[in-house]
Amino acid sequence: MTVSLIRPLERADLPEVAKLYELVMRSGRSTPPPRLAPYFERMLLDHPWADPDIPSLVHIGHDGSIVAFQGSSVRRARFDGRPIRIACAGQLVAHPDARHRAVGALLLRAYLGGPQE
Repeated sequence: MTVSLIRPLERADLPEVAKLYELVMRSGRSTPPPRLAPYFERMLLDHPWADPDIPSLVHIGHDGSIVAFQGSSVRRARFDGRPIRIACAGQLVAHPDARHRAVGALLLRAYLGGPQE
């Protein structure tokens, strides 16, 4: 039995995440344009509203590679006069070879189980 590992996205993951995104969502190849990884860095890690308590997530396969990721954007609002954080799920991408293991569903479950209100 292999154990799934879901963890927060790290800066070192960005090149691999960009390759996966390019493969699944854009061209079908694993060579992303040079600006894709920096885009994810700006939007998912360096955005002023990025929240380390509600991070983007990656799913690590049995070989140590990233087989899926879930982008996270956090918005702040007020509800009944108290501040709240709203988790806005972004990109949800799973490698075609890993989809049979429900890695996307596992990522989304972990993301929605976070500390957001």
